[in-house]
Amino acid sequence: MSTERSDRSLKLLYGDELYNRILQSKVLIGGSGGVGCEIIKSLSKTGFRSFTLIDLDTIELTNLNR
Repeated sequence: MSTERSDRSLKLLYGDELYNRILQSKVLIGGSGGVGCEIIKSLSKTGFRSFTLIDLDTIELTNLNR
C-alpha cells in the first residue's frame, strides 16, 4: 500500500483532528525486544511517525539470526 493511500485511509478512519495529533506525536519506547518490536510495528501502522527507541541490551553474535 502506498504511503499516500495509507495516509488517506488513516485520515478517514480517525478524522482530521486525531490524525493530525497522531502525526505530531512523539513516542518513547523502552526496549525493542520481542514485545517492543510488535509495539513499534503496530504504532507505525497506526500512523505514528516519530519514535525514540531506548534499548540498553547488547547484541550477541548468536542472536543476529533471529
